Amino acid sequence: TAEPDARITSKDMPWFTLENGVLYFDESKYSGDGQLAVPEEIDGTVVTSIGEGCFQDCTALASVCLPETLEAIGENAFRSCTALRGIEIPESVVFIGKNAFEGCSALEAFCISNKLQQIGTDSFAGCTKLRFVYFLGKYQEWTALYRGFLDPNVVISCEDGKFYQSGDPA
Repeated sequence: TAEPDARITSKDMPWFTLENGVLYFDESKYSGDGQLAVPEEIDGTVVTSIGEGCFQDCTALASVCLPETLEAIGENAFRSCTALRGIEIPESVVFIGKNAFEGCSALEAFCISNKLQQIGTDSFAGCTKLRFVYFLGKYQEWTALYRGFLDPNVVISCEDGKFYQSGDPA
């Protein structure tokens, strides 16, 4: 017989719940200062994914530190986190769901690895303050990976130089 889904709530951080490696966040239980660190594991279970809509509409989060165990960021995971200024996406992440950071109007920069295999549509739509993307790969890899709209003034810094979204050198 199959085991029932294990749902674990962190004793030290009651705002986190983990279900089969997928993280969920309860803002009503969060008492921090807007500098959130997601743990690598909760009660021995590794955090491998940020759940769909996990941090959606959490307007108090200014920064989030993600663990190296993370492989996926779900759809709408950080949507409308209007105070989020920067995020470094670990090299272990291979998937970012659609609208993951949509409406993060304070987001100024993000860094991602060339190990990323898929970025969903409109992941960074409405990120009106976004100015820098640090991509740990070549510009051609970036353009193959991300086809969504970024403001034309965003600088994409890659191994082979700095470019605007149009492909013109910065």
